[in-house]
Amino acid sequence: MAPGRRRRARGVRHRLGPGRRPRPRDGPVRDPLERPGCGEDVRAGGSGPAPRRPRRLPEVSIDRPGVTFWVAVSPRGWSVSWEAAELVRRAPAVIFDCDDTVLATARTRWRLLIRTARTFGVTLTAETIVAAWGLPFDRFVATIVPSVDPGAFVRRYRLAMRVNRPRPTKGAPELLARLAARGTRMEILTSSSRALITQDLDAVGLTPYFAWIHGHEETPFHKPDPRALDVVVEHLDRAGYAREELVYIGDSIRDFRVASARSVAFVAVLSGIEPAADFVAAGLGAEWIVADLTQLLTD
Repeated sequence: MAPGRRRRARGVRHRLGPGRRPRPRDGPVRDPLERPGCGEDVRAGGSGPAPRRPRRLPEVSIDRPGVTFWVAVSPRGWSVSWEAAELVRRAPAVIFDCDDTVLATARTRWRLLIRTARTFGVTLTAETIVAAWGLPFDRFVATIVPSVDPGAFVRRYRLAMRVNRPRPTKGAPELLARLAARGTRMEILTSSSRALITQDLDAVGLTPYFAWIHGHEETPFHKPDPRALDVVVEHLDRAGYAREELVYIGDSIRDFRVASARSVAFVAVLSGIEPAADFVAAGLGAEWIVADLTQLLTD
């Protein structure tokens, strides 16, 4: 198909997929905090659209530079969400949030932020990080370490990232590979710095899956302002993907609100710091909430 040519939507709708529902999972289990990490900076994408191609709030501690996390369980406790998996499987294009959706940022980067702040003589707590989490990266840095020069902090933090390996969220590599094999176009919308996100994605070998990475530098609008999503929708529209062909996967209420405001189908993944109850309270059906990305894997 020629670049930019539209094709008809394939009936991407919230509907039940085939197959039997598996038995419920066991309850939550402890997930220990692991060490962080990094790679090199590469610019994702080209000069234009790529052609079609194949609160559950964490328990915090002021006395130690870490956070205790728990593995999330989907609201209905099933190992696969057939409705959500079918929705994603049928989507010609999928938009991903990055932090805590594709990359396990909170689990691998919060400790590193705390350690970097300490090198400037600043005591940074997990509570402070939680309060600023989700802000555009430049504002996030200014908020968590207001007494430190932002440029100096980012340079030192980025150097630390290079020697501490990141990790993807559970199921992310498998889901991205599965979607790529189907020819699904994938793009990222993040409030973080494009350079930092690309650096970590490159370190875990996930950068090639994404046709484009939209960082906070690309638009003056940021989640939960729905205009933040416009840049991605318009980018995909120019590549020939209609709004009704899109699915957005994210871990935060901010993600859900921008998708809902722009009539883009949404799937919530509980790999971040917000619980299923928050999504349900915001109006998302439990069938569109998954514990992790493995619940979107179907044959």
